[in-house]
Amino acid sequence: MTDENGELVPTQLPFNTEARTLLYHWQHKNTDLCNSEMDEVLVGVYSKLDIYVIRFSLILQLSRWACDESDKKEIDSTSVEGAISIVEYFRITAKRVQGITNSSAMLEQLPTDKLSLYNALPVEFTTSEGITVAQKQNISADSFKRFLADKKGKLFENVKHGRYKKLI
Repeated sequence: MTDENGELVPTQLPFNTEARTLLYHWQHKNTDLCNSEMDEVLVGVYSKLDIYVIRFSLILQLSRWACDESDKKEIDSTSVEGAISIVEYFRITAKRVQGITNSSAMLEQLPTDKLSLYNALPVEFTTSEGITVAQKQNISADSFKRFLADKKGKLFENVKHGRYKKLI
């Protein structure tokens, strides 16, 4: 819409009742996640998702309208569901990135012998291959197994029984 001077006039696009209910339900869950999260970086990301979900809802609604899939009178639940899917992808990605960042910091804090061992390990290895590498570094099999157990999920992923992958 334009005014008498040809200038664009901003218009509001409200959420319909079902979409608003869906949005409010998601926002309550997001608030609960913000309140229970201990990592301040993730709390900051999660709090921004409240704004993003509204913006993505609008973008999706107007994209669907441009493709003749919906109208332009109100934001519907299909657009809100799509927006929620997008922001949940961002939440998962932020958690992964933060996990890698925290793991990198953890790697830097390792004692010199454990850092040397970690760097000497191949990207993927079996327990027995890891023990062989550790013994070449003058680290006992038991110490290696404790190191592996302590750092599982932080520096190592247990791909399957007896097989590990370095996360960094």
